[in-house]
Amino acid sequence: MIAFHYSFYGLFVNTKKLYNLYSNLKHYRNYRVFILSFFRIFFKSLYIKYITTMNSIISFQL
Repeated sequence: MIAFHYSFYGLFVNTKKLYNLYSNLKHYRNYRVFILSFFRIFFKSLYIKYITTMNSIISFQL
């Protein structure tokens, strides 16, 4: 349960990071860099949270 709450906290922190990146969009002249960094942060955080959540659920059921 602690890992579950921690994964949600990490997801919240990453969402805040993505929002800061999105608010700084007008400073980006190169949109490709913004899009690549956005997808890198988003998918990396999503993948890590998915793996940790699945591991915690499987270990909890076992």
